[in-house]
Amino acid sequence: MQGQIATWTLAAATLFRFGPPVIEALRPYVDDDDQQCRDTVRSIIERLEHPERTWDQCENRLPRLSWTRHDPLSFDFWEATSP
Repeated sequence: MQGQIATWTLAAATLFRFGPPVIEALRPYVDDDDQQCRDTVRSIIERLEHPERTWDQCENRLPRLSWTRHDPLSFDFWEATSP
């Protein structure tokens, strides 16, 4: 389960970086049977449609990554792996 959450987190951050054009590609998955997929898609869409909202103001927040990094969609894989 922990591995799946990490995979979804990386996928969410990557999809989010595509910006608003990705919304229409994700919309068919808003009501997906897989809860992690559904939650991830709803979070990405909400953040792209309402960029003025902070993580705390969003209705569809993804789980915190850690105490220091709470917003998975702001995760920068390249920054995290740099020395």
